[in-house]
Amino acid sequence: MTIDRILEVTALTPEPYEALKIRDGILTLDETVTCSYKGIRDMMVLTNKRMLLVDKQGLTGKKQKYLSIPLDKINSFSVETGGTLDFDCDVDIYVSGMGYVHAEIMRPTKNMDPLVNALNALLF
Repeated sequence: MTIDRILEVTALTPEPYEALKIRDGILTLDETVTCSYKGIRDMMVLTNKRMLLVDKQGLTGKKQKYLSIPLDKINSFSVETGGTLDFDCDVDIYVSGMGYVHAEIMRPTKNMDPLVNALNALLF
């Protein structure tokens, strides 16, 4: 049995939510951000209700795809820390009925701590 990758977000670094420039109205009024990451073109936001993935498309990045995954659909996750020659750490987040999200978080390894802590709090 193979599990399909539903989305890959790369070159992520922790970034305050306010700096991400996410379209107004995407988050609900009672939603609070737990942690947020920004890559060159990709973004990932974990809130108290969902995981939001943003994929900027096209030459200018004006076209954006938003994937919203409810937190109760997240089953498990795996972490692979960076080695000597690696520039990133990998976090795979498994989503019930969908596959998994592959996130590459830039070094240092402590950059993945907010995401791992939020996933631990959610699942355990």
